Parts: sequence; C-alpha cells; structure tokens
Amino acid sequence: MRNLIFAVGLLLACPAAAQVPDTEQLVRRLMQVWASGDTSALAEITTLDVVYDDVPNRYRFEGREGVKRYVTHVHAWAAELTIEVKRVHAGQQVAVAEWVLRAVQARPIPGRVPVATGQRFELAGLTLIELREGRIARAADYLDVLGFVLALGARVELPGGVVLPATAAPPGPAKPGEPSASP
Repeated sequence: MRNLIFAVGLLLACPAAAQVPDTEQLVRRLMQVWASGDTSALAEITTLDVVYDDVPNRYRFEGREGVKRYVTHVHAWAAELTIEVKRVHAGQQVAVAEWVLRAVQARPIPGRVPVATGQRFELAGLTLIELREGRIARAADYLDVLGFVLALGARVELPGGVVLPATAAPPGPAKPGEPSASP
C-alpha cells in the first residue's frame, strides 16, 4: 500500500512524465489515420487550427478539413497502403515519428504523375509533431521524394549529366570497380 501511495504521489508531482505515453499514443493514432484513411479520429487528436506541412512538396494544409484533404488525396491514388512505424520519440510538447509507407501507385497523382504506374514503392519519412493542450497543433512530413519518384519509374538528370535511373529498389553499395552512387 505504501508503494502505491508513493507511485500516485510521484505521478502527481511529475505530470510531465505521465503525459509522454499519451503523446506517443497521439502520434500512433495519427499514423493509424494515415494507414487506414479513416480521418474521423482527427477531431480527437488535433486542434481545430491544426497545420500539416508536406515539406518536400511545399504544401500546407490548414485546419482539420485541410488535413482530411491531405490524407484523402494520398488514399485516392495509393492502393494497398500500409505504414510501419519504426520509432516514436515523444516529449511533453513535441514528438517525432520515423516511418515507412508502402503502397502501389494505382491511380494518377493529380498535378504530379498523370498515369497509374502500378509500381510498388516504399516511402521513408519522418513526421515532426508539435502539441498544444494535449492535441496535435502542427505536423510536418519530411519524405524521401527522390526514392519515391525513382521507384515510380522516373529518371532524374543532375547537373553535369549524371542520370539517376529508375529503380524499384533503393540503391545498394557500389560493386568493386564501379563508382559509388553516393555524393
């Protein structure tokens, strides 16, 4: 009984420690929204004025309706979508999630890819999250866009004539006698 009273007292004295698991749960619930496409949980986990930035594509989505449009947009062209959360680091007011999204580009991506390639891809990313009053107030996605477009079949020409060919798999280490693809 003395241990129970001590534990309760410790939690009351250190509320920040008790909130960190809740922060991780918020992050995991956000990742579940992405995996399922079901945006109904956004009302419980985000602020009314939430802002969601797709940093590499330079898009900003404002408010819950904006975030719903972002999630719905991805599910409109991606089939068989899954998200594997690799790590979550959560604090009282900030969190970061490292994840891998796997899907098939089954339909055109409006404004980007006018055809359905049918290509499977893996998209590695990080989501940086800021909290306010126990809800997500801002999220920002940082994505491996180059790996994504190469997996879809794009060929990227760099200054100086270097061409990154389309690939269905991430590049591995160079073979003996071949130049490295790394900068």
